[in-house]
Amino acid sequence: MPDPEEQKGEPAQTREQFSSRLKLMRFKRDVFGATIKAAKDLSMEVAEVPLELVERDKVGIFKARCAELSSVYTNFQVHQDQIVEFCHRSGQLDVLRLDVERAREVESEYYQTLAVRDLIEAKQESRAEERPIAVHHSPSSQRCSLPKIKIPQFSGEFTDWEAFRDLFKSIVHDRDISPTEKFSYLKTALSGDALALISSVPFGTAYYPVTWKELSEYFDNPKLLTFNYVDKLLGFPPIAEASLHNLQNFVTTFSEVYASLKTSAGCPEFGS
Repeated sequence: MPDPEEQKGEPAQTREQFSSRLKLMRFKRDVFGATIKAAKDLSMEVAEVPLELVERDKVGIFKARCAELSSVYTNFQVHQDQIVEFCHRSGQLDVLRLDVERAREVESEYYQTLAVRDLIEAKQESRAEERPIAVHHSPSSQRCSLPKIKIPQFSGEFTDWEAFRDLFKSIVHDRDISPTEKFSYLKTALSGDALALISSVPFGTAYYPVTWKELSEYFDNPKLLTFNYVDKLLGFPPIAEASLHNLQNFVTTFSEVYASLKTSAGCPEFGS
């Protein structure tokens, strides 16, 4: 009679079959481990020298790697758990010593990398707050240190595009920083439908100009812009009760739409 406990475990397999399958499972797991190791090595390069001396592209690449690191580490843990379960069912728990050491090593590399990321972000924020923004109107204005301007979120609403575009160009796009940094700022500032439009674009220096151009061409659409402004006005809920508050809300919405249509390239007759 076969052992019931044996029937519950893995099907009968030779030592060679077990070793071959375990080798494949370790390989799949270590793909994610290698990605974390590469991020950790890059973090050491970035952390060893003062931030102002680090190549801008290198910092951008490091931050991009960190953005995906949590997902990578989760995948590593999933594969590690599968290895432990496989060895347990096969009655081969004695071979897990190397896997336990590997898991501890990757965990250490993961948290070291995050620590360097947090340190760099803190330094960048500190430098941004200390750096004065030069306004070229007069000698006195050049000495003014203006408060830090936060980049607004753009979710894909056409009526919000022009304000977002102008502010993003002023704060990021027209500044003398690397395309990688610009791409990082752009992805951080987008959400919803706007982010979905560029979600498939690879992260890298060469892709930022093309991405910004396509995004601008999509939302700089006079007809769609006009349609959305008019739709916003027509979508205003009927005033159920006559009151100063309700009237003010309608007048405010109407004024915003009218002003936007007046300056829109798609409605030149409003500006005449």
